[in-house]
Amino acid sequence: REIIDFIEQNFKNDLNTDALSKKFGYSAEHFCRKFKEATGITPMTYLKIFRLEEALKMLKFTELSVSEIASQCGFSDANYFTRCFKSYYGVPPRNYKK
Repeated sequence: REIIDFIEQNFKNDLNTDALSKKFGYSAEHFCRKFKEATGITPMTYLKIFRLEEALKMLKFTELSVSEIASQCGFSDANYFTRCFKSYYGVPPRNYKK
């Protein structure tokens, strides 16, 4: 739970498996294995899903552009964000916003 709380509080930052495993005192392999055992998904998949869920809220409740939302949700590339969003939700973020 501590790791999930950390990810959810820091999802806007540049997080990766190496940084997370070091922060919590594990090797990257052990960290990923234990996280997946506990949640059913990898830490980076969890992070991406959480970011997409936050982006969905922002698309619903703010007037920010898609690229601004992508940036505020930790995606460094708006095109990558759009591909992830469409893959996860079935529609591009621009269409969802409308």
